[in-house]
Amino acid sequence: MLIPTAPLPRPGTKSWTNQFRATRSVLSLLAGFVPIATIFAFICFRGLLDAPDASAKKQVRFSSLDELSRSIHTDPAHSQFEGCFINVSGQLACNHGGSLAELPDGSLVCTWYAASSEAAPDARIFCSRLVKGSRNWSEPEVIVRPQTPIQGHWFANKSVGDTVLFLDREQCLWLFFAGVAIGGWSGAHVDFVVSHDFGRHWSPVQRLIDGFGQSPRSKLVELADGQVMIPLSSWLFHWEGYTVCLNLSDGQVINKSIAAKIPGPENSQPSLVTLNNHDIVAYLRNPRGGSVLFSKWDPASKLWSPARSINLPSPDSAVDAIACENGVLIVYTSDLNHRFCMSVAWSADGEHFSQLKSLGDRTDVSASYPTVIRSSDGDYHVIYTYAGRSMIKYLHLPKDWIHDEVAKVLSKSISNQ
Repeated sequence: MLIPTAPLPRPGTKSWTNQFRATRSVLSLLAGFVPIATIFAFICFRGLLDAPDASAKKQVRFSSLDELSRSIHTDPAHSQFEGCFINVSGQLACNHGGSLAELPDGSLVCTWYAASSEAAPDARIFCSRLVKGSRNWSEPEVIVRPQTPIQGHWFANKSVGDTVLFLDREQCLWLFFAGVAIGGWSGAHVDFVVSHDFGRHWSPVQRLIDGFGQSPRSKLVELADGQVMIPLSSWLFHWEGYTVCLNLSDGQVINKSIAAKIPGPENSQPSLVTLNNHDIVAYLRNPRGGSVLFSKWDPASKLWSPARSINLPSPDSAVDAIACENGVLIVYTSDLNHRFCMSVAWSADGEHFSQLKSLGDRTDVSASYPTVIRSSDGDYHVIYTYAGRSMIKYLHLPKDWIHDEVAKVLSKSISNQ
């Protein structure tokens, strides 16, 4: 039995009061610290525990070597399409967040991040090329790794994520990407590297957007005044899409505007399109599912209109869009509940869409995060994440096929009038 060597303070005495106050102070500090620490941990690690795009992760084992190759071949189910897988399944489990750009010589360049899992420390950004006239994508090469020093910052990234390519008017090739400082996507910001030789060599990593929960996703658009607009997303207990206007010169960001948030219901990952009348519109991922969201830019007030639903289903999945045939072509997953069935749709006014065709995926295999561009020869090129993020799929859509499918929609519209 332990016996105290000194008498215990009696309640009501001065010594008892001083000891009680000290104990109360410690308890007060703990009471204040616990909820703050809980909130901070939730923000930092939410991306790992509940990734915002963690649905439909069905894995598929392919047996055909032709399907695994980077050689472009005709799709047996859709002879009008040609395509392949840019990466080889099994090298890294997660291949996601791809982007696509055309170089001045007509070559295509594709980037994406690969890792053992989303936001993992072994993530890295890969690049592959399709030389004009070639039928084979090049062997992927690593161009950005985590733990790379960032100019003007003490700490390197723990991981890297979604990529966005942009070739500016001065022929500088930009690569914007999500850099994860801590935890998952809630700990992300926007970084970039620049190449003056079309991706053969890259600059040191630089920071574009600081803070937490910031990420890029879709292509930039050029504005009439020479600026470019980059679409971004932020997460702080709810998703919010926004844009920032940049002045770029000689591979440097000269200045950037204040963020223009897209109001309305929760939204993220805006895809921007400049219409024929020079209006800029955004098509947004709907975190609540249901339908794709739409917003329009007002250049006078520099504000976005409140996001609203349009007639395209959205299973909480990203979309991408591009000006096409005096209208807009959008690439999206047409299944309402799951990320299945990558499809293309077209609209004359940018708001009311008609589906052109499914792109021929198996109906039980996930497809997500599309990027679409139009090359200088007029053809369309699409990449997207396929089969539980195991592969990056590439498709070549001939301009004649797109033209014929749009003509069918217009003919049907006229006959219904």
